[in-house]
Amino acid sequence: MTKKGPNGKSIIDDLTENGPEWMDRAKKYGELTLEQIAVRTQNFRDNFRDNSKF
Repeated sequence: MTKKGPNGKSIIDDLTENGPEWMDRAKKYGELTLEQIAVRTQNFRDNFRDNSKF
């Protein structure tokens, strides 16, 4: 993890340098996923209510 690679950087260097950007991307992905789940859940509820009237 601390051994320098061909580019002169270690894995720790990469994590320190790119970590905040990677966390922002992960957070955005998580938010998008939760939004998609909420929409699908609402659609399921709406369809279930419509079909249960018969």
